Amino acid sequence: MKISEIKNMKRASEMPLGTQEVTFKRIQYRTDAEDNINGVFVHIEEYRSLFLPFFEQDNFQLDLLLGQLGCESYDPEEINKCAGTVITATRYERGEYVNTSFNPNGPAEVETFA
Repeated sequence: MKISEIKNMKRASEMPLGTQEVTFKRIQYRTDAEDNINGVFVHIEEYRSLFLPFFEQDNFQLDLLLGQLGCESYDPEEINKCAGTVITATRYERGEYVNTSFNPNGPAEVETFA
């Protein structure tokens, strides 16, 4: 990228609280020094990337995202072929944290959209 191009770039903003339809760009697994996955960045158009923790089991939000994309595996090559797909994402507050849900029906646990 050239300096002339970056001068007109706007910084990415956080997706606001509430439910939004957003355009999926790609996922990127975050790994530690031993190559163990500990998180997933979900890149979407117009907003800063969303982060999901990754667990040994029970990756419910990632499974919900894959369901919206029509993917059957955690293979990033398969998932990233879905770039351009419109998905439903919800950001909500729970205590002091802001969480993300990819439940297309809205997360049942959402309590606050302040």
